[in-house]
Amino acid sequence: MLYHCINNLETMTAKDKAIDLWLMYYEMVDDIYSTDAAKKIAKGYALILVDEMIAELDSERVFERIYYWNEVKEEIIKL
Repeated sequence: MLYHCINNLETMTAKDKAIDLWLMYYEMVDDIYSTDAAKKIAKGYALILVDEMIAELDSERVFERIYYWNEVKEEIIKL
């Protein structure tokens, strides 16, 4: 799920990403609920996901992971 959230972030506008996330959840719940209910549920799920992403990025551990993966990248380049 997180891969889907961060995939192509650089090429998508915030609006496009919002629609992409909402549609992903809408397609999952559309067959179970009425259209209006499915729209609201999908919106709620997308908001929960975005809140989780923000909370994760807000933690100090993100910088450590970024640093780690940059080191990994440098090591791969050296191979």
